[in-house]
This record gives sequence, C-alpha cells and structure tokens, in this order.
Amino acid sequence: DVPLVGTVYGTTKKVLSGFGSTQAENAFQSFVLAQLPGRTTPGFLMGTFELARRDGRVFRLCTVYVPTNHLYVGDVVVLPEDDVIQTDLTVEDGVSMILSAGASVPARIGER
Repeated sequence: DVPLVGTVYGTTKKVLSGFGSTQAENAFQSFVLAQLPGRTTPGFLMGTFELARRDGRVFRLCTVYVPTNHLYVGDVVVLPEDDVIQTDLTVEDGVSMILSAGASVPARIGER
C-alpha cells in the first residue's frame, strides 16, 4: 500500500515537472470531471471561451484535456460549461489518480 503511494507521488512530480515551461505549468487550470455522451471521465480544464453564433446566441464552452492511455496522450474536447464538473482536487491529485489507474481516488470528491 505505502510503496504504491510513494511511486505514484514520485511519478506525479516527474510528470508535472516534465511539462516544463511556465506556460505548460499553467496549462492545467484545474482537475475536472467531463460529462461525455454515455460516460463521465476525469480531465483537466485548459480554458473557457464564448462561442458567438451567427444568430446572436452566445455559448460558454470549456476546453478539457482528457488523458487516454498515458498522461501525455489524450484528447482535447470542447464541452458546454454545464457538462464540466469542477472538483476540489488539485491538478497534482488528478495526475496521481490517473497515473495510479484510479487506485488513489479519494473516498469523497467535492464539487467546487
């Protein structure tokens, strides 16, 4: 149990530092749950923007990075703001959760 935590923590630190530049460090704004069709998946909020349609309607959208097989490989999805659940987990906690294949998920995650 403890060796896994130490390994995940060390790997998390390496992954976060591997993103390198200040711009990359600020790229992940927060750890979120993205509600995709048929599933809810962990991801990282990259940013938000408004989409102004020709008919005058304006939609608030979020860009979310959803890791796939590895933290470095994933998809950027654009979702309505209402489909992105803000959590109280830090980005580092989210990275640990993903790298541990879900083994480090806390018993309770709060919505921010």
